[in-house]
This record gives sequence, structure tokens and C-alpha cells, in this order.
Amino acid sequence: MKLHYYIEDIIEICDDTHLTAEEVFLKVKEKYKDAGKSSIYRNLEDLSKKWILKKVEWLWKKTYFEKDKWNHVHLVDTNTWEIIDFCPLKFDTSFLPPNFSLESMDLKFFGKIKS
Repeated sequence: MKLHYYIEDIIEICDDTHLTAEEVFLKVKEKYKDAGKSSIYRNLEDLSKKWILKKVEWLWKKTYFEKDKWNHVHLVDTNTWEIIDFCPLKFDTSFLPPNFSLESMDLKFFGKIKS
């Protein structure tokens, strides 16, 4: 798979945020008028397979991408559907089989943030 010259821009755009492929495409398109939507989508998929970006899939069939810096939990405010990164101090992985090596996780908690 050919990675395009705007690959670093895609990674930077996805840093510290949760964006859909369409949102990433629109941001890349601002800088590179010739960027193709299918090319952006393919690059996002490839970057997620290489663990450079994290692909966060939701129940509503929307997928979000973010720069995969560390394993964390997603809190979803069901009032606003805002996605918030949360990192517990220590993940208890003692329940995993001893021959299983954890590479990544995708855990979501849904609830309401009270004012």
C-alpha cells in the first residue's frame, strides 16, 4: 500500500482528538487540494493496522481515529456524545491468560457527566 506525502499531516491531525475519516479528509483537503477521499480512508486504515493511529469503533457504526499514544479508556458523555480519554493509574491484567501479550485495548464507558 502506497502511503501518500500527507501521511505525517494525517498523524498530526489525529493527535489529541477523536475524528471520523470524513473529518480527517476535510482537514487534509484544506492543505492539499488534490487529496482524494479514498486515499485518506486507505491511509487511515493502514495507519491503524500499524498501531500508529487507534481506530475507535462505536455502536452507531461511526469510527473515530486518534493518535495511539497509550492504552486508555474512553468515557462517553451521553448528553453530548463527547469522547473523553481517561487513563486509570494501573490496569489490572492479571485476569488475562499468561500466554497472552496485551498489545492494545478498546474499552468504553457510557454515562452522563453531571454539572
